[in-house]
Amino acid sequence: MRFIAILAAMGLAFQLSPAAQKGAKPHPNPATPAGQTHQNDAAGLEAGRINRLAFHPSTPNIMYAGASSGGVFRSANGGDSWVLSSSGITDPQIGGLLVLPTNPSVVLACTPSGIFRSANDGRGWTRVLAVERDLPPPDAPHPLFELQKSPVRYDGAANALYAAPWGAGLFKSTDAGLTWTKIYGGDLRDAKDRVILDIEFSAENGGTVFITTPGGIKKYQRC
Repeated sequence: MRFIAILAAMGLAFQLSPAAQKGAKPHPNPATPAGQTHQNDAAGLEAGRINRLAFHPSTPNIMYAGASSGGVFRSANGGDSWVLSSSGITDPQIGGLLVLPTNPSVVLACTPSGIFRSANDGRGWTRVLAVERDLPPPDAPHPLFELQKSPVRYDGAANALYAAPWGAGLFKSTDAGLTWTKIYGGDLRDAKDRVILDIEFSAENGGTVFITTPGGIKKYQRC
């Protein structure tokens, strides 16, 4: 009788629907040795918080990662392995990272202290814009430190670059990032209005640049 009961229990287990077994935890894959990851698992870089990834437009296996306090890393094999690629970068707090679509050898990194440019696939960097770090006052109404970002974007319609080092306003470049002009934030006294979190573009009325700040959404007409 005990043997029959065991067989009956086994038959009940096989008859359970997928919905009934949904809460069951999967067993480890016996083909995967302990301590190893599956081939399709995330691999490679463990450098703290990564703020931005940027890909080569025609060779996606070449990619870059900007760490919050570790600089720029480069991978040539789709992220399976990484090398530190920050020679010349004096501020390792990478908030924005961009591969120039019209010239992929040019890579831009935006930090709270300015913008760094590489003309040789990230192997060497030069600071092309320096800004003073304007920290918010202790009584600032917004926790600005927690929002710290430094975006950089390419506007294909205008063939221009826009970047916003944290707390310094908005800058524009029309020569592939070699020189930069401040176009927003120079006369603003409130830190929360100079902190730009994101940059986006619209084709409305010949082209508008939208920026988001802790104080709201602003827009800048393309020149």
